[in-house]
Amino acid sequence: MEIFLNGKKREISEKIISVEDLSNLFLKSEKGVIIEVNGKLIRKEQRAVVKLKDGDKVELIQFMGGG
Repeated sequence: MEIFLNGKKREISEKIISVEDLSNLFLKSEKGVIIEVNGKLIRKEQRAVVKLKDGDKVELIQFMGGG
């Protein structure tokens, strides 16, 4: 399946079916994370049930502290 992740085309395994699967693959932590699919914000409790489709545009945004 092909999706656009943070603006870049990516081929992902058919085993990656939910937003939660995708975030587990690419993010080290769920803390400070915002996820959008096709411009729609996906709440944390929805991530396991929102299924990805070919051509979806996903934005994974993780806030980082610094000083």
